[in-house]
Amino acid sequence: PNYNPQLNEVWGTASGNVYAVGGAILPTGYATDGHILRYNGSSWSSVESPPFYLAGLWGASSSAIVAVGNEGHIMSYGGGSWSTINPGLTEDFAFFGAWGTSASNIWAVGSRGLVYHFDGGSWTEVSSGFKDEITGSWASGPKDVYVARWNLWGDDSYIDHFNGSSWSTVWDTSSYGSIKLEGIWGSSASDIWAVGEFWSDVLHYDGNDWSLMSHTASSTDMNAVWGTGPSNVYIAGDGRIMRYTGSSWSTVFTGFYDFQAIWGSGPSDIYAAARTGEIFHSSGGNFQEIADAGNLLYGLRGCGVNDVYAVGRDGTLLHYTGDTWDQEPGISTDYDLEDVWCAGPGDVYVVTKSFGTVLHSDGGGWTEVFHSSLGLTALWGNAPDDIYAVGRQGAVVRYGEPRLIFSDGFETGDGSKWSGSVTGKATSP
Repeated sequence: PNYNPQLNEVWGTASGNVYAVGGAILPTGYATDGHILRYNGSSWSSVESPPFYLAGLWGASSSAIVAVGNEGHIMSYGGGSWSTINPGLTEDFAFFGAWGTSASNIWAVGSRGLVYHFDGGSWTEVSSGFKDEITGSWASGPKDVYVARWNLWGDDSYIDHFNGSSWSTVWDTSSYGSIKLEGIWGSSASDIWAVGEFWSDVLHYDGNDWSLMSHTASSTDMNAVWGTGPSNVYIAGDGRIMRYTGSSWSTVFTGFYDFQAIWGSGPSDIYAAARTGEIFHSSGGNFQEIADAGNLLYGLRGCGVNDVYAVGRDGTLLHYTGDTWDQEPGISTDYDLEDVWCAGPGDVYVVTKSFGTVLHSDGGGWTEVFHSSLGLTALWGNAPDDIYAVGRQGAVVRYGEPRLIFSDGFETGDGSKWSGSVTGKATSP
């Protein structure tokens, strides 16, 4: 086309009848007017320009096509002209994709667990149960997996547990007000910690019960937790890093930084990443700034001493090898990288929220090994063959056995041990 909208989906019936949909993205990141383009075999032309962004496209034939997008809009083409309907949704809702098997069996999915079905006559809502964003995960093994889950619309958080065959909710914030869990970490199956925003407590599991522990910094939102054992735990967040010694909490750093991640190879080699790009290091005492990524950072983790990765916006993937922090080659700037995990030296995984992708490096470059239509925000592994990625609308992706039963919207990248499901819906075959 002779203009450059962001295009999200393509579909066609033949080389001379191809459609693409998308829209304009303002510098603020806001999605605005949409586009439907058609290729006739020799050139592209605009066939519709609706006043709303379009994200998904599917057709049963050249005269039965649907496009879906923001504000709950669905556009359909019956061979003559395009028409627009809205099944009674407000501007707070958005459709992200559409798929079907025939003109009388079409599905549209979107935000807040939105699922609609077309039976050839009308669109009706189908309850999915998928409404929450998963913000963190930790596991001691394939039959002992925990995720932190947040419901944006109710400001409620949950901790769910997977025992190898099914999910159950083991803790929720119903008695504590508005809390958003941000990070979860454990040193063993009987020592698990979780932190979050909007509260002045740390959540701890001792193998029997979940309990709240005050860290005394009442005004601080905490985003990340890490430690070496029950008597050496660090939490990091808005303007503060704190340490727990097994009996009490103390502040070890304060400043105008919103820390997103903290990790160490041991008690005397600890790194923390701030959202604005600064990276700090502690040898067991004070934290000092050692690098600036020059972009927003969302995650940090290492494989060992002098082998640390930091990830962030626009494909930022920095690797520290003991001297400098260098950008890894071959990473698209289209990716906003959310988290990183090391299975071992030269065996590293990262996840993206905008594309729902898992990338892997074996030391010889980065390749896509899994893709999901639901964004991925956090990553954790118990072993090289037991890795979990979690994210929006309850998405849980696993590498290893037993496989999780697939839910709609997941695709494999390598065709082997990767599988996906949704909390509350996942089972083991």
